[in-house]
Amino acid sequence: MAQIVKDTMTMFQSDFEQDKERLAGYDGKFIWQIAPTHTHLHLCDNGYLDGLLENEATLYRFCQNSTWETACIEGSMRDDTFYKYDDDTGLFEQCTQNDAKIAWDISKTSALNRWRLRNQKELPTNFKVRIEFASKETRQYFIEQLKFAWQHNDNSLIDCLHRFRNYRKVGQNHKVVIGRDFSERSFVFHEDYGNGRYGLNGGIIFHGYPDEGYRENSSVQLTPSYGWSIHT
Repeated sequence: MAQIVKDTMTMFQSDFEQDKERLAGYDGKFIWQIAPTHTHLHLCDNGYLDGLLENEATLYRFCQNSTWETACIEGSMRDDTFYKYDDDTGLFEQCTQNDAKIAWDISKTSALNRWRLRNQKELPTNFKVRIEFASKETRQYFIEQLKFAWQHNDNSLIDCLHRFRNYRKVGQNHKVVIGRDFSERSFVFHEDYGNGRYGLNGGIIFHGYPDEGYRENSSVQLTPSYGWSIHT
């Protein structure tokens, strides 16, 4: 590997130093990609992946095919070269991008199947983030604003909910909670991952309609637009 780095890389050879640290004491399968400006090391050993899947957020990433490894391999540059190491055969050999993708997909799928058998339950399949309202009054007020928006043929408020629903889900209890804001027709929100962990927070702010005039409502838009928009 050191000779490949010497022959290939023109800068950032420190990437390889990090790879060597990760490989120290590791003797399982891995995929390695290298280009003149970077390397990426993808560990595929059963024990290593099983350990990763003990983290719920990682489990959800694997189930949604939203892993760092997938992004690196499928989004590789034209000058990336791939290698595979198989601990069963002891072979370290160059391979195609598609070979690397197949190898990672097999390792990922096997890890998910082992998780299912080990935990005696099915893998997550619902990846839409739940929406909750802070109170019944907030929910009713939100419905009133939806009706007001539809009177203006405007879908911007419901579009905000769709954006929340499509956030990448990181756990079974992941939700977005919506409450009332002090600004006119506006709301606040926060992202709750569960177990006392939180993510984004901000507002769903109303910016008026043409017949009433634009409203900033204490939230600046770089490109002013009417209706509701999310601010963080």
